[in-house]
Amino acid sequence: MNVDGPVRDVVLTSVVAVAMLTHLVLTPFTKVEESFNTQATHDILEHGSELSFYDHLSFPGVVPRTFLGALAVAIVSWPFRWCFSTRWREEFGLVWTRIVLGGAVVWSLRGLRRAVRRKFGRDVEGWFAVVLSVQPHLMFYGSRMLPNTFGLVLSNWALAWVLDGKGEMGLCMLAVGTALFRSELAIYTAVTWVVLVLRGEVSPGVAVARGVAAACLAAVLSVLVDSILWGRWLWPELEVFYFNTILNKSSQWGTAPWYWYWTSAVPRALAATLLLIPLGIQSFGHRLTSILLPAVLYISVYSFLPHKELRFIFYTLPALSVASATGYAVLWRGRQKSILRSLAFAVLGVGSILLTLAVTGVFLAASHWNYPGGYAMRALHQQVRDQSAARWVHIDVQSAMTGISRFCELRQPDLWHYSKDESQTLESLSTSNFTHLISAHPYVSSYQVIHTELCFVQVDWFHLRLVTQPCLYVHQHHTFPDH
Repeated sequence: MNVDGPVRDVVLTSVVAVAMLTHLVLTPFTKVEESFNTQATHDILEHGSELSFYDHLSFPGVVPRTFLGALAVAIVSWPFRWCFSTRWREEFGLVWTRIVLGGAVVWSLRGLRRAVRRKFGRDVEGWFAVVLSVQPHLMFYGSRMLPNTFGLVLSNWALAWVLDGKGEMGLCMLAVGTALFRSELAIYTAVTWVVLVLRGEVSPGVAVARGVAAACLAAVLSVLVDSILWGRWLWPELEVFYFNTILNKSSQWGTAPWYWYWTSAVPRALAATLLLIPLGIQSFGHRLTSILLPAVLYISVYSFLPHKELRFIFYTLPALSVASATGYAVLWRGRQKSILRSLAFAVLGVGSILLTLAVTGVFLAASHWNYPGGYAMRALHQQVRDQSAARWVHIDVQSAMTGISRFCELRQPDLWHYSKDESQTLESLSTSNFTHLISAHPYVSSYQVIHTELCFVQVDWFHLRLVTQPCLYVHQHHTFPDH
């Protein structure tokens, strides 16, 4: 047995895990896009079968989402929650549940990485781990409670099976992801099926039959579980598909030109590692086809939907990263053949990695300031230390969208009470019974500001610094603690 094998596997897995954990620790809070799964995970852990306390009943969102992802994270997190129940802290609960999801992503990337080794060799495998760890977006979003992240776990395993020549299993996994988490995975499934059929790697009819069967089973599971938790019969992802695609309501959140993914999203996601993809295609072209061509086709087809976000193409980033890793491997293999090739490896290979790290560092530093709501809530809890007076806290929409979740609330129901009542106005708040406000407004009558939270505005490249400005304010009623 190769002694180096398991040690190397642990090292490469740890490189990716540490990169993801770094992003998680520096940006622990969540935004509105992650709200449903974050709140659902909290409610499952804290309230169990007491559905009347669940957040989604008060704030259902625009479209319903499946609970299955949150349920899986909560089940894995529960033993830890139970063992440390007396020391469990709310923010720690948020970090821990994100670690669980991030662990699932890292493990799926490990499966893909091992398939890359079997297909392309050990050096490509190693560079794949390096490329993943230095890129700015995949590691950042890999622990975030987005439906796309749950879909990413399944699509990573699908890619691994495709590389291993088990195309039908890969298609089934993509079909399950379509039915449960993100309907756009249907496009990815379809283009992958076309490529695999043209390459003679799957039987057309058998692959379709098994994929449909897998999707149907997943849909039945979703209907059974989600209908109970939502209180009505529904298949969440079907409703999401109807809202976003058929009605094209997603365009209400902005549109972008058809080329946006290629000119903005992909370059930002891969940074300088993108430069090595052409070299990889030149040397490994045919062997890359089964995973790279579906990724390219998926992005191209999905570009016709007007509303665009980077998270919609998450599933393609690992495939593009494999192609990039093959380019690095070409430079690595040729570095000792001539001085020119050694120079090419130093400049293009090492240089692009360092440049990507620099981009990731700027991105991560800016992202740290993009969750002012979470930091404002933390500051409130730290500054208000009176243990006798009850606190009634109102959280406005802007605060709730930029970092505050139920994980941020203290579990002291006799002292701390929280409200996200969206009907409150500045006038009504000034005469309300709230002792504290977290608000985007710097002045509210009858209250004084006790903390100001900054948020990211832009990068000042001339002075090499981040520009921030006040954006959220923690207010305390002037009569507290006698209020």
